[in-house]
Amino acid sequence: MSGTPMLFTALGELLGEKAGVLNVGLEGIMLVGGATGYVVTCVTRDANLGLLAGACGGLLFELILFTMPVVLLNTNQVVTGFALWLLGLGASKIIGVHYEDVSAHSFVPNVHLPVLSQLPFVGAVLFSYPWPVYVAASLPVGAWFVLSRTQHGLSVRAVGDAPRAAEAVGVSVRRWRVTCSVMTGFFAGLGGAFLTVVYVGRWSPGVTSGAGWIALAIVIVSNWHPLRLMVTAYGFGVLASLSGVGGALGWPVSSEVLGMFPYIGAVVLLCVWMWPRRGRGRRLEAPAALGAIWLR
Repeated sequence: MSGTPMLFTALGELLGEKAGVLNVGLEGIMLVGGATGYVVTCVTRDANLGLLAGACGGLLFELILFTMPVVLLNTNQVVTGFALWLLGLGASKIIGVHYEDVSAHSFVPNVHLPVLSQLPFVGAVLFSYPWPVYVAASLPVGAWFVLSRTQHGLSVRAVGDAPRAAEAVGVSVRRWRVTCSVMTGFFAGLGGAFLTVVYVGRWSPGVTSGAGWIALAIVIVSNWHPLRLMVTAYGFGVLASLSGVGGALGWPVSSEVLGMFPYIGAVVLLCVWMWPRRGRGRRLEAPAALGAIWLR
């Protein structure tokens, strides 16, 4: 549960980066998606509709304030991403100003898989979660298949690695960058909505607590591979859940210290990830044109 919001968001960022679009404003998109999803859930009392609204809110926020300036107007991706983050902080507060700590009176029930949910211990641990958890766990597998085994995936990777060569053989660089960029917004918005509607069950400013920045680290540590991304996201989910688990089990460690673990883990993993690649010939799988402006 704790790794699912980061998995949604990191997968969306990976798809965007595969097409050469770097978005550092994931935190802002998650906040907008979380606020939108929770408000819609409170108004309609339908958590599933809230999740969809959060994902669509993130998509529109990304499309208007990031995709169009970056892909169509060729603005700097990093600067635009930081602006998106700051705008998301403010916009989410405005959207959810009347719904702070208001109960939504709706939830997504757990899905009990036949036979598997009845297994002792394993059934409760792995097979008794709300449906978005299973969707999030299956998406990286689908993303890996599409990116590595289909013509569309080849086009996306070509756009991210060699846009001029892709354009020369008839692949539309701008079309694929727009498509992958809005998918980043959709999944980041869904991750934020899952966080507020399902996992935390409330809305408050800053509820994401840096999950968007951790999602960026997950993409890098996984070396831009969807299956490794899934494992890494769940690993960070374990670290993020330590504060709640420690409090429930009465660990003699303050919740503030345990809450630092995901961020410490992100820094440590990034350092460890970079160190072996200096002089050892390990290949980086980052798209060659990541962050580059496309001028046709």
